[in-house]
Amino acid sequence: MPTSVKSQILTQIATLVATLVGTGTGQVREATRVRTLEILSDRTPSLHWAEGDESPAADAEDNRGYTLEFDLIFKLTIADHRDANATLDVLTPYLQAVIEDDPTLNSLVNWIVYRGDFNWVHETKAPVGGRFLFYRVQYRRLRGDPNTNY
Repeated sequence: MPTSVKSQILTQIATLVATLVGTGTGQVREATRVRTLEILSDRTPSLHWAEGDESPAADAEDNRGYTLEFDLIFKLTIADHRDANATLDVLTPYLQAVIEDDPTLNSLVNWIVYRGDFNWVHETKAPVGGRFLFYRVQYRRLRGDPNTNY
């Protein structure tokens, strides 16, 4: 059964972030797609990610189909007593490189745009904290055929 363009995009993202799982520099112990980013992982460092709601982009429709976009939010979680910023500053560029290396996902999307980041700390479970990274994904799909991009 064919899968929607959005599902194809999310599968490709899952494949990319899976390359970050390991024990080396810049790697995490798990990289998992989740429905909510509020849950903490017991395994650190970890990477959880979720997609936001899909909506039409500006000038989103032509006679062939639609231009749609959604956000990707990545959550790096660490437990570092010494220098959390230094740990995050090592992990962040590896994640950015994986996502930004091919901003069209081999022509599957129009573009993936970096939207910024911010650090967070879990007040009751300190030193657990991390960094959120935000991306916007824009893609097109044919009218009446959500499985085909153009």
